[in-house]
Amino acid sequence: MKKKILIIVGTRPELLKIASLYLDLKKDKNFNVALCVSGQHKSLMSQALNVFKIKPNFLLNLHIKNISLGFLTALISKKVNIILKKYLPNLVIIHGDTATTYSSAMSAFYLNIPIAHVEAGLRTYDLKNPFPEEFYRQAVSRISNFHFAPNLKNKNNLINEKIDPSNIFVTGNTIIDALKLILDKIKRNNKYSCYLKKKLKKILNFNYLKNNFIIVTMHRRENFDTGIKSLCQALDVLSEKYKNYHFIFPVHLNPNVLKKVLIYLKNKKNIHLIEPLKYDLFVYLLKKCKFILTDSGGIQEEAPSLGKPVIVLRKKTERLESIISKNSLLVEPEKINIIKYCERLILNKSLLLKMSKSKNIYGDGRASQKIIKILKKIKL
Repeated sequence: MKKKILIIVGTRPELLKIASLYLDLKKDKNFNVALCVSGQHKSLMSQALNVFKIKPNFLLNLHIKNISLGFLTALISKKVNIILKKYLPNLVIIHGDTATTYSSAMSAFYLNIPIAHVEAGLRTYDLKNPFPEEFYRQAVSRISNFHFAPNLKNKNNLINEKIDPSNIFVTGNTIIDALKLILDKIKRNNKYSCYLKKKLKKILNFNYLKNNFIIVTMHRRENFDTGIKSLCQALDVLSEKYKNYHFIFPVHLNPNVLKKVLIYLKNKKNIHLIEPLKYDLFVYLLKKCKFILTDSGGIQEEAPSLGKPVIVLRKKTERLESIISKNSLLVEPEKINIIKYCERLILNKSLLLKMSKSKNIYGDGRASQKIIKILKKIKL
């Protein structure tokens, strides 16, 4: 009998990190798999679904503008509970550390449905950084039955928390699977590659293939107040001082980010404020940039595989591997720090070169197949 699996995701990063697993499960005759999308980031989620040509089986139409985290988690739990009772899966797969992850895990736990957690064991052990993600992932680990950890350090975190080692599996990170899917398509399909180039040419008003540019992103809740302001002030200074550099900033649609960015950086000649890009377009830009300024978790994982240095704009990161391997620098998001470390990479070519060595720190692009192999052996 086929194992009935329900994958539940809420944000675009979650979908990107689960896409290859979902697609591979769909092809496998041992499973019936369905996808539920909570719709935390509706427009951004649509982009990701289109890139991988995925149609969800369940779409929760959440109206979540300006609501509290408490209300959001309660709303997701209520709607997911209805779907779980209707679909009756043998296993629920959740990913990472979002409100959807936490709410869905709780709903499955209350119904006594086994839970598999992909990207398990990441920790800072500081509930304020990142907030509220660190709480979500710690809480989810307590009630999950199976834990797919990206690396050995993540596994050891779980073991130290008294999770049964026999239920922890090191697989690599599934985002590398998605990254390699796109990179392989770009390499194999010249028509597709040309399409991406033309699309980016329309979006950007400079020659990104010939000019130096830096990619900038920021979206985390703990950076809504001083972090985004400091970043914008630093970019203002850097753009004036280094006019031969361009700064591409796909601005998150959250008003806490968007409003401040427009106040500080609108109409700067070499700062390009654009809407969030489709994943394939973003990957193409990542390949061409000099380095990246970000507070994103996913980019910290993707960049080393592409040989792109990252300045991580956070107080703490649960992804220390790229810091240790010297592909990334962890920098508190304050104006003076951002300027200092950006200038270091702009002016010190030797350092930039050292940090630009490609490394498969977060996996080999086969995490999904490893997970499926384990799922076949698990008794449900």
